[in-house]
Amino acid sequence: MDPGRERRVRDATQNEQTYKDNFNETEKYEVSGKAAANWGWGSASIAAGYSAGTNSSREELSKNVLNAVRKHTAKASAARNVQVTAEHDIKATTGEESTSERSIKNINVSRTLNVVARQMLQEYVSILALTDVRLAYVREDLVDGPDGTPESRWAYHEVTLPQLDALIAEFFVDDPDVRRDLRDQIVHQLEHVWNYEDQHRSAVEEAKLAGPDGKPVRGASYLRFPKRLVDQYVDPSEPDTAPLLVPGIIVGATKTTMRTPAVVLDAFLGGGIALDTYSQSLQTVAIEARKIANETSQTESEKSRLAAELVATKNAEGAKIFEQVYEVLRPLPPEEPDANGKLS
Repeated sequence: MDPGRERRVRDATQNEQTYKDNFNETEKYEVSGKAAANWGWGSASIAAGYSAGTNSSREELSKNVLNAVRKHTAKASAARNVQVTAEHDIKATTGEESTSERSIKNINVSRTLNVVARQMLQEYVSILALTDVRLAYVREDLVDGPDGTPESRWAYHEVTLPQLDALIAEFFVDDPDVRRDLRDQIVHQLEHVWNYEDQHRSAVEEAKLAGPDGKPVRGASYLRFPKRLVDQYVDPSEPDTAPLLVPGIIVGATKTTMRTPAVVLDAFLGGGIALDTYSQSLQTVAIEARKIANETSQTESEKSRLAAELVATKNAEGAKIFEQVYEVLRPLPPEEPDANGKLS
């Protein structure tokens, strides 16, 4: 994707964001240079046993991103106008005149010939998937500004999921029970994630590394996003087709149709018949006459072939039968009048 298009998609996504204050907060966090754009940043509750907050935020994120994708593709598709034109170039040298004529004739007697240009469409499936988890610690400190008025100073620290324990140990109280409870609450949130079809998924697993003897090594376990986690997308309009396998957890999916520069030309006859009953009858008679002429020509060809075959095989008996049959079938010559003008 080129930078201009990427910027337009990002702006469209942010314009779809309902929680404007969340983006303002995210911009404050980005002063440290460690935070990326957090689309769909929501006010999720972290109370133990309650996962609706984070899942509702992910659903809101999915709606915002997919709405932006649909609007962006619709705008791009509308700009793909294709115009079918016919151009004819005439080149002439000095002192010479060139004339070119084109005649298009419809060989159909009673129906119009229509030529249609169709612009081809292409269907896209946009899928938003959760493929990793990152954790952030944010703190707001009120300090005295240059003029003595209080102002906010933000502290932001972001880590990967395996660094969760280190993040808790660095920024939270030393009480082991409090740390353990906080860790359990975060893990509980990640263990209960629902995909775009409200199917339960887990976005965390505990990796237990084993030594050469195959036994788990003490102190070597850590949390991570599940390896080889794959979700599948099934097109609702085509349930019998093979599903699309997507790494991670699908939180949103949408289908869009865009126009392409390709054009296909097609010709078809008009439905109306421009002949009256008499003219149609004449056409029917002409067709029957053509059929009879073809059958007569085919009979003569068969006769010549049979005669050549009898001569080649020197079949005298067959030749006599051939002569008798075709002598009977031969049309009689016209009658000639005698000296008195009477027909014989």
